[in-house]
Order: sequence, then C-alpha cells, then structure tokens
Amino acid sequence: IKAKVTTKKLAFWETLIDVAGEPTRYLQEGEKVTILGNATTFGGLFGDKEYYKVEHHVYGVGYMRAEGLEPV
Repeated sequence: IKAKVTTKKLAFWETLIDVAGEPTRYLQEGEKVTILGNATTFGGLFGDKEYYKVEHHVYGVGYMRAEGLEPV
C-alpha cells in the first residue's frame, strides 16, 4: 500500500527498538512510502502509538507512526 506523509516532519526509525529514543531521520510532508503490513502498537518516547513498517526509496525499511501517514 502506498502512503504519503501528512505532517510537516514525520520521524523514521530503522527498528522498533529505536522508537524508544530520539529519531535521527525525518520525512517531509508529501513524501511517499510503501506500507509493508498492518500497524503495530509500541511504547516508546511518545507512549503507546501505532507504527507501520514501511519502505522508503532512500532510507530503506523502517518504522513510522501511523497517524502521520495517509494511504494514496
């Protein structure tokens, strides 16, 4: 499923374990990713939130918060 970023900056983490800390990469509003499965709930720096495993054309496979993505 293709999705686009709907917020000005949306964090991208390489693994769910990284979600517990500060993100090092951000995607800008309008960038596109491919969702690779169902949302997963994970606690971390921002509390229990849903994350999608995604693939980005530059960063590869990682995780992003579901609430900042919109299927296209």
